[in-house]
Amino acid sequence: MSKNNAPSVYAEISRIYHDPAANSLVPPLAKIDFLFDNGSMATAFLPPDQLTTSGLKKAVPRLRGLPDIRPLVRELNTQFADIMDGTVSNFETFSGLLLPRTGLQRLPDGHSLYVLGDQLIGPITTPVLPRPPVSYHMMLSPIQHPLAALFSELVYCSSAVVVPIIFLFTTLLRSWINEITPSWQAVLAITGGQGLGKTTLARKITDWICDSQNKPALLYSAGSTPAAIHDTMVTARDLPLVIDDLCLSASPKLQQKYRDLGAQFVREGTNASGISKKAGNQTMSFSCNAGIILTAEFALENPSDITRCIFIPLTQPPVVASSLTPELIGAACRRFIEWFLQHESEAAENFRKINSEEKPDDMHPRVFHNFLILRTVFSLALRAAREDGLSASSAEPITARYETGIEQSQQYQKKLLDDLDRSKKKGNLAFVLLECYGDPKVFNLTKNIKKLDKRDGIEWKNDLCLRPAALERAIRLQDGYQNYTLSKIARELKDMGALVIQEEGTLQVRLKKDTPRVYRIRFDALEEYEERF
Repeated sequence: MSKNNAPSVYAEISRIYHDPAANSLVPPLAKIDFLFDNGSMATAFLPPDQLTTSGLKKAVPRLRGLPDIRPLVRELNTQFADIMDGTVSNFETFSGLLLPRTGLQRLPDGHSLYVLGDQLIGPITTPVLPRPPVSYHMMLSPIQHPLAALFSELVYCSSAVVVPIIFLFTTLLRSWINEITPSWQAVLAITGGQGLGKTTLARKITDWICDSQNKPALLYSAGSTPAAIHDTMVTARDLPLVIDDLCLSASPKLQQKYRDLGAQFVREGTNASGISKKAGNQTMSFSCNAGIILTAEFALENPSDITRCIFIPLTQPPVVASSLTPELIGAACRRFIEWFLQHESEAAENFRKINSEEKPDDMHPRVFHNFLILRTVFSLALRAAREDGLSASSAEPITARYETGIEQSQQYQKKLLDDLDRSKKKGNLAFVLLECYGDPKVFNLTKNIKKLDKRDGIEWKNDLCLRPAALERAIRLQDGYQNYTLSKIARELKDMGALVIQEEGTLQVRLKKDTPRVYRIRFDALEEYEERF
């Protein structure tokens, strides 16, 4: 132990902790042990730029009562330089690992540790110092076999509960998954009307993560300050973050604001777009490291955003077993991580197989990939639960519930995409009419004008002549034209010069006396203006 000129205190750097992550910008931390002349002790952890008079006094308030600690500061800086230069004996004994982030940590010797809030999980073979930017307290049940207990409770829950639990497990491995296979691009979107339990379900699977006052740490209202949400998206690595209550509104302006906000959170949450944060005079872009859970009363409007979501559509409140507590879920998460660290290489092999699976023709690649990852995590979690004591008789109904939940999610997602696809025009009105004319199932035409009153129309002197009801019905059945009125259809045909007009005041004509009125549409004009989008 080194002595300085102030005899009332001794100080020594006992260890320097380094971040093992490649290309880390996190400075090392020095562990400093203090011994005061009355026998009391203190410890501080400081980066090199805080080995100053003010830095030491802030870290150890007792130093403020000493007349002059500048010699102590010089001594500690000399110690730090000697250790970093490797000029001290037994240099290796001064080295430790700094873990400045939550989640899975890859160590230099090849094995992994996991920082779960205030919990450090995994075999420790060298001194480590967990130091995440935010301190979370984990509420964990002391039950002996929590993973088996959790899965046993899921037997009595709705399928809408099982999929979010698996999404939670997937979030715990988010950083690791992104190393193994192409980016896990998924946000969990719990949708449905008021009073269906969206927030209750989201909180059920996340309330075990608390702040220093034992309040939910990762629950934000959609109306919260964007900066606070963005900070947590960056720092809550491998943890679930709930953004709650994207609600419908009577105000169209506010309604669109929430829709835009939901789309923004999806893109940022899947790293389709960066998270912009001010750093001094500069604006920097960061990645989301948390697993985002949205609750919303509406679905998204953009196909790209929809394919980045795993939906839990609620039409009625889900059944949740009363004993499915946040504490049990938290303890099960810890047990799953313990199991995963012991089977990491096997899990990696399972994930690598994902890239060789063949995608169905009717499924978007991103959707296919996201559900494959979810399925792989489910199989790992189920195996871990079996090894934790879950019975085979319980595993079967849980699997059935999981598969039902996935099917409901995929059907809902497909309907959203199909509805959006149907809202897009495939071509202009000329294109649509020619397509309809070419399909005998659309128009029931006659060749005999005397039978026109019983048919949809007739081809007359190289013109397509359609009765009003038949024209309106056919156009409104086409994608993107569902809201067209007969007057709008006629106006567009007139604007392109496709209508033959006989008299002022009406766009309809009679081909012969005593025949019903029709819209006489010129084929040559349709062919001239035809445009496929």
